[in-house]
Amino acid sequence: MPCRGAGMAHSYLDSIIKEVIGRINTGDVSINAIKSAIRAFEGRHIIRSSLCGGGNIIPVSCLMDAVRVEAEQSSGVERIGAVDAVFSTVADKLFKEAALSINVRGTLPAKGVVCGLLEDYGVYVCGEPDLLLFDNNGLLGVVEHKAALTFGKYSLSVKRAVVQALMYLWLFREYYAKPLEWAWAFITITRYSLAKDEKARGRVIPICVRVNDNISTLIREAYQAFKNDSVLIIDDCRLANLIYGPGSGCLNGRVVVPLNPGVVNRAANNLLFKRWDIIETKT
Repeated sequence: MPCRGAGMAHSYLDSIIKEVIGRINTGDVSINAIKSAIRAFEGRHIIRSSLCGGGNIIPVSCLMDAVRVEAEQSSGVERIGAVDAVFSTVADKLFKEAALSINVRGTLPAKGVVCGLLEDYGVYVCGEPDLLLFDNNGLLGVVEHKAALTFGKYSLSVKRAVVQALMYLWLFREYYAKPLEWAWAFITITRYSLAKDEKARGRVIPICVRVNDNISTLIREAYQAFKNDSVLIIDDCRLANLIYGPGSGCLNGRVVVPLNPGVVNRAANNLLFKRWDIIETKT
C-alpha cells in the first residue's frame, strides 16, 4: 500500500470529530467563540483584502477563491448564508481546540506553515493546513476540516477540501530533501443543522494521494486565475488526475483510477465521483 499509518490517524481524527459534534449537540460553545466568529464574518472583506491584496506572498486560501469545482457551476448548490458562515467558523475553532486536547499513540499532530516559490512569477505560495499528522517516519498527511449542512449534498465541500489539501501536499513535497511521493489527505466534515431537533454529525474521509506534478500545474493555473480575476474550473476528470497522477482521469465518460490506491480510496471515490472504475496502470 503506497500510503502508511492510516489506522492510528483515522482513530485520532475520529476522536476529534466526536468531541466537536458532542460539544455542538450539548451546546458547549462559549459566547466568546460565537462573538469572535461574528467579528470574523463582519470583517471578512477587510481580512481577505489584506491577505490577498498583492505582494509576493500568496496564501493557498486566496488561490482557492479562484477555484471552482464542477458542481459549483449549477445554481443553488450548497450556498450558505451569514449564520452558516459564523457556525462554520465556530466548528473550525472547536476542531482545532479538540485537536490539541486529544492524544492517540503513534500519531503526532502539529501546526505549521509551508511555502513554495513560483519561479515564473516571482511569488511565494504559502499554506497552513488545519492540521499536520506525523509518525516516527515523517509526514503522514494533511488534514482539512470543513463544515456543511446536515441536509442535502455535501460532496462539494469535500471536493473543495481535497483541492486545497492537494496544494498543501505539493508545498510539503518541495519542503523535504527527498520528495514526498505518497501521503494522506484527511478530509474531516462536521455536518450541522440550525434546527433544534437535528443533531450534528461528523465524518473522516481519508484519501491516499500520489503527490504528482499535476498539482504543481494546478497551483500555477490557480495563481494565473487569481491574478486575472478569472475562474479555474476543476471537473471530476481533472480531480481524479490530481489525486492519482498519470494514467488516471476519464475514459468513455467515466472516471478511471489505478488499482492501488483506488481500492483503498473506494469510500472517497464513491463520494467524489458519480461513476468511476479501476484500471490497470503502471505507477
